Amino acid sequence: MRSRTPFFESTVAQDVVSAVADCVEPLLIYCGAGVSIDRTGLSWAGLIESCFPARHSKHYPSGPLRGEVTAGGLVQPEQLASSLVFTLRRVASESSETLQDTLRKRIKRSLYGDKAVWQAGELVPEIMKLAFLRSIAGRSTTILTTNYDDHLEAGYVEVRGDLDSDPHLPIPGLRVTVLSPEEEVIVEYPPANMEGGSASTISLVYLHGRVPQVGEVSWPIVLDENSYAATAALVGTALQQRLRE
Repeated sequence: MRSRTPFFESTVAQDVVSAVADCVEPLLIYCGAGVSIDRTGLSWAGLIESCFPARHSKHYPSGPLRGEVTAGGLVQPEQLASSLVFTLRRVASESSETLQDTLRKRIKRSLYGDKAVWQAGELVPEIMKLAFLRSIAGRSTTILTTNYDDHLEAGYVEVRGDLDSDPHLPIPGLRVTVLSPEEEVIVEYPPANMEGGSASTISLVYLHGRVPQVGEVSWPIVLDENSYAATAALVGTALQQRLRE
């Protein structure tokens, strides 16, 4: 049964958030699909299902369809993801596209298409507001996400835009990286009116790849069982390192 009191209106949740905001130790926030589900309308399993072909075509004359895998509901998401990659490899082989092209187009359509923006809730900007307040107080915050979408980045831009009207206000920066052996910086917003130090810039790290609404995809996209196995050591090491910091 669903609680009559919205989660963030409960006194327990408010006390926890206040304690986190006031904590002087570095904060690590781990964000999964639930963080942006009020923007995409999709759970992890829902995203996988949405990427299956809706109908058969000359490039995909036979095989599982979106309605069939959605109605079934008996396969675990990680196994369904492996089936999706196999399916899209078939689609790509029958067309002039690569598997990466096909996968990129379908994930973007699901994350940012007309059906994706259905509620645009407040969780994403509230996470960024928490990071902003901590950074202004000299407390560092790192956000790790397994999501592909760039809604957290958009949340940062939204919060920053509310503050930019006053040129004297302190504004934390944002450094966006995608987990890889080199951990290349993809996007960086400089801080303004902030004292130096690591706390002046919020860190956002994509663990499983990045599929922005506009711009290049950062590969690999960790989707099926093979890609999870291939990146498990790198992700595990990154998590352990940041938990020790």
